[in-house]
Amino acid sequence: MADDERVDPFEILGAGFESVEPDPLFLSRLRERLVAAEQQPLDAHDPIHDRDTTPSGPAGTLIDLDQHMDALARTPRRRKLLLGGAAIAAAAALVAVLVNRDDKPRQLDITDTTTPTVNTTNVPAPTSSPTTTKKVASNLPPVQDLSELEIGSRPVSAANAVAAADGVVVLYNFDTSTVELLDPVTGETRVTVQTPVAMGVEAAVSSNAVWLASADSQGPSTVLRISPTTGELASIPVPDGVVQGQYPAVDPTGAWFIGRGTPKLVHIGNDATAVDATIALPAQAAAVAAGQDALWIARTDGQLSRVDPVTGAELSSAPLPLEVTWQLARLDEQLWAYGLRNGELTLARYHAGTGEYIDATTLGRSGSPWQHDLAAGAGALWLITGEASLTKIDPATNTVISRYGSGGGANGFVAVEQNTVWLYSSSTLYRLRAS
Repeated sequence: MADDERVDPFEILGAGFESVEPDPLFLSRLRERLVAAEQQPLDAHDPIHDRDTTPSGPAGTLIDLDQHMDALARTPRRRKLLLGGAAIAAAAALVAVLVNRDDKPRQLDITDTTTPTVNTTNVPAPTSSPTTTKKVASNLPPVQDLSELEIGSRPVSAANAVAAADGVVVLYNFDTSTVELLDPVTGETRVTVQTPVAMGVEAAVSSNAVWLASADSQGPSTVLRISPTTGELASIPVPDGVVQGQYPAVDPTGAWFIGRGTPKLVHIGNDATAVDATIALPAQAAAVAAGQDALWIARTDGQLSRVDPVTGAELSSAPLPLEVTWQLARLDEQLWAYGLRNGELTLARYHAGTGEYIDATTLGRSGSPWQHDLAAGAGALWLITGEASLTKIDPATNTVISRYGSGGGANGFVAVEQNTVWLYSSSTLYRLRAS
């Protein structure tokens, strides 16, 4: 088979398993990992044989497989085996962007390291280096039934994702490519929007817009901006494309997406008809977030960068205690990075004003790399983890308060709007009390 011959991994996955009903969420996130593998640069060496140690975690676990597949994805002679046979490639690209409010797009480089004046009130002091300090959640509370928090629920398709913020709640079906704008009080559908192209799973929501990116693996991408009140839809082309499987970051000016190709972030304004700013990055990004007048970028070289969104200058940089970073979230004056460390789910905490590391908490092993999601709001952090459908974290101590399950597994999405937690799990949309 030629090196550039295309293989449909889903046909191969399905061979011999015709009687098994696939999990749409699993397939969607698998597709995103495979797409990310295609976008990574090829290494000339073989990382499997170059490494001195084997991946951590019990032999045969998905975590062990995941780490091997990340290496395989970067090996020229093995990449087509990964794409054709079903694996999970890893480290997507990502970065930090920023924008000048001129009429034409502006390209910025991260060079300035000026440290601004920051407010450090009511934030714990850093305890030590990310490589030496870690809280271990060895005595996790028992998993309670979701009915303890439930306000209401309704069955939905097995292919949905939920997002919410600032009075906006969105249910996105990635099988039918429809977006439902929900009443934040009752959960009933107010407006349904049919998208013109297939979209990726991850959505971002602000009071101004709902943001989604098309689920294409190469070439140009389309970003959709949807009015949260009327459902009016605008399609914005991104010539170089955006990385799949990563949440965009929203701020009052618009949304930031991780661009494909050279490390960069691209910005689209609330009223823009095209990309209106690009920020060049020193390394690929794995996740991005906005807040505290800064952009936050978890980089694949093990650094967390805080970047000025107007000048593109790097304000601070700190080590990440994670081998894989899935998501970033900010709450008040703190920032969290959620990912894997030594095969264990880990939540690292930083000062959002200075970028300094505070501490990290481990939450046990993940049964699958798709069993994760993170949302911040209503005075807590809310996580999808490997054992519980929903885990609540105390932001003051970075420790587990409680865990809840629906009895149907831990796949899903979580979002917070005001004092209501929205959870999609096991083909059900739940409205939950935050306390």
